[in-house]
Amino acid sequence: MSYIIECVDGFFKKIDIAEENLSGFSQEIDRRRDEIRKVLKNIPNTLRKYNQSITTSNKSAVDKAVELVIAGSNDSIKKWNDALQISLKGTEFMKKHEKYLVVMVFGAVKAGKSSLGNFFAGKYFGTANIDTEYKKRPKPEFDSEESGRKKGGLSRELNGDTWFTEGVTDTTGAIQYFTLSGLRWMDSPGTGAVSLDDDTLNMEDLVNEYIPYADLCIFLMNSSEPGLQEDMKYMEKLSREGQESLVVITRSDVVEEDLDENDEIIQVLQPKSPDRRKLQEDDIVKRLSDQYPDLDTEKFRAISISTLLARDAIKENNDEKFKSSNLDQLMDILAQKASQETLVLKTGRPKKNLNAFIDELILGDTIDKKFDGLNTLLNKFNALQEPINEYKDKIESRKRRVTNAILSEVQNNLKLKLFEFNKYVEENNKTIDSGKINKEINSIIEKGIHDGLHREVASIIEGYSNTSLKTLSSLVSLGDLGKSYDHVEHTYKEYELVERETDGVWEWFCNKLGKTYYRKKAVTKTEVIKIDIGTNVNDLLENLQEQSKTIISNEVHQALMDIQNNYFAPQESYIKDMLLVINQTIDELQALKYKE
Repeated sequence: MSYIIECVDGFFKKIDIAEENLSGFSQEIDRRRDEIRKVLKNIPNTLRKYNQSITTSNKSAVDKAVELVIAGSNDSIKKWNDALQISLKGTEFMKKHEKYLVVMVFGAVKAGKSSLGNFFAGKYFGTANIDTEYKKRPKPEFDSEESGRKKGGLSRELNGDTWFTEGVTDTTGAIQYFTLSGLRWMDSPGTGAVSLDDDTLNMEDLVNEYIPYADLCIFLMNSSEPGLQEDMKYMEKLSREGQESLVVITRSDVVEEDLDENDEIIQVLQPKSPDRRKLQEDDIVKRLSDQYPDLDTEKFRAISISTLLARDAIKENNDEKFKSSNLDQLMDILAQKASQETLVLKTGRPKKNLNAFIDELILGDTIDKKFDGLNTLLNKFNALQEPINEYKDKIESRKRRVTNAILSEVQNNLKLKLFEFNKYVEENNKTIDSGKINKEINSIIEKGIHDGLHREVASIIEGYSNTSLKTLSSLVSLGDLGKSYDHVEHTYKEYELVERETDGVWEWFCNKLGKTYYRKKAVTKTEVIKIDIGTNVNDLLENLQEQSKTIISNEVHQALMDIQNNYFAPQESYIKDMLLVINQTIDELQALKYKE
């Protein structure tokens, strides 16, 4: 028996074991994804509370930052729901194909996916003069799981046989497959495929949707450019989802010139040297380890193959050339998986897939960056406290300056008002009672504090608005404003004539005749003089300055404290609620995961 026949018959023997093992197999696909949907509803419900709690017309940087995070969160929620729909579709996919070992082949455009698929489907064995098991079995039936392109994918030959379309361009536009005993081989569009005008789906998205649900992935890389960065990113995705993968380096052959029996120059297809193949395989593994340090390299191995060599070997019935193609090794790897690990892969896949999906919801799409995870949302809402704390710190550092600015302005306005009152008193010689003075003075203080706070705080907090007039907790109390007088006593002497006794005989004689004699007498008199010394405005002003300084300083300080503690209270309460619900959601999702 030739080596080729031995390889093929051994391959069928083992995939027949998979068919037998899975013939009575039926797994219950867990409905935990419905629970995931319910858990995720808590976040949009809490997000909607923001517009109900924040009613300010002028928005600060905090409000704008919150709204920006909300917008991003809503976008993530939409994408989570999209991902959940894809996950549900994947669940149905696993159930549909539960009786087969599902091997999905993916890789870059022109990596040789369709050629490799046709090899395993038996296309090249059917016409060869080798009596392998392929000739004893019905030809595999090809079908399409989902298509995103009208043309390309499957080709029907004149004899009625159907195969994957092979070509130099990205011909495949569908997830398509054939079934061979217990093996279901899935072909996929090339990653990095150029979109066509009539495409109904994005080819790369189509691949991304299905590879998590296969039992084994074969990742093809063209040997002429192995390990492209765009290709290697899929390895992290597969590792994160607990997916097994085989890295296959295709086209590991070279065309060399030789002389035929007629000494004519001919081109001969030869395998690349073992050293060259190993160098590429080791390079792939190293680059994967370097790029993704957390990658579980135990689940990955690299192998170099040449489908062209295998095809020529089958045509020529050349065992050595078939060995040099390394397709025998690939057949053996798949055969071992089919016969020994089928049930393990089948029972473990839904659990690993759900766990990986939950991790993606929590961590985000780290591969294609299509959406943020819950951890990112958590960080974004945590970060919203930073501008709030910055505003509070600015207010704290500027309290003295703000207080002094408002105090200076208000006291100046109080002085002007008191002088206005004084002018009225001077001109009208009327007294203004304390009730009127105190009412207007306290009104000036109240409005001055309000306006000053609005102006000063608005220079710190963008969009600050405070429409309510703060009532003073203590009031200025002054007396009446009126004229003031001083009374001065004035003492002076006046002289008056008073009758006196006669002095001498002559005066006595004359007095008898009726003459009266007088003398000057000094009389001291005192009078009180009323002096207008102006109004009592200076006394009131001194009293006003003393009282107003205490009141304004206390009121401004307390108002600034209230702003620090309460102005951002709705936003802080909302942030707290969001952090709570996100953490709860993460815990609930973690609880839905299967235990390892």
